[in-house]
Amino acid sequence: MQQVKAQTTLAQAFVRALQLQPTLRARLRLVMVGDGPLRAEAQAILDSAGVAHLAWLPGERTDVPQIMRGLDGFVLPSLAEGISNTILEAMASGLPVLATAVGGNADLVQAGETGAIVPPGDVQALAAGLVQMASDPLHAAALGERGRAVAEQRFSLDAMVSAYQGLYDRHWPACPCGALIPAPQVESGSPGGGPSLPPLCAGCHAPYRLIAVAGRVRGQFTYHPRSPCHRSCR
Repeated sequence: MQQVKAQTTLAQAFVRALQLQPTLRARLRLVMVGDGPLRAEAQAILDSAGVAHLAWLPGERTDVPQIMRGLDGFVLPSLAEGISNTILEAMASGLPVLATAVGGNADLVQAGETGAIVPPGDVQALAAGLVQMASDPLHAAALGERGRAVAEQRFSLDAMVSAYQGLYDRHWPACPCGALIPAPQVESGSPGGGPSLPPLCAGCHAPYRLIAVAGRVRGQFTYHPRSPCHRSCR
């Protein structure tokens, strides 16, 4: 638990949520997994508010996936983030996500569809989000289901493979006959791997050559392969 993750803000929001909606004391619980400098501070906030018995701060755990499957919602109160793996894990677990508007959080969480986004460091807004999520469990569960669907569609292994395949399909050269051109083969059995063998188009079997043209685009090198089919283009 580090300052940038703002777990003390979540502890304060939990206390405030119970003040805003006292009836939630019967079923609203707080789980914060992990260890670090803020764990004792978060525990002190809960102790001083008299709600420590409604929270569980077990420290470092190795069974986080199992714990997440037992939750009804996930909150990320961070002050800064990149692309949060914990949000993706929560979505994959079917949990609605309440997160702060930092880094890539708003790109992952679709407000009103898979969860909610609140300003960072805003205890009142985070508390209101907790109250809303806890007051309508069926709606929260529906958000979680949609979040899992989004995780599968956009962030699963199959989605990643499909995206890479699409990238190669768009930018790898094709013969005029329509077939994608395979990478050149290297002759085996000779020192250093030997020279590249003349590659053949997988469709019309014509020899071809790859010409790499280097150009600077926004400070990065990009390579544009061009491969005219010798049989068709000569």
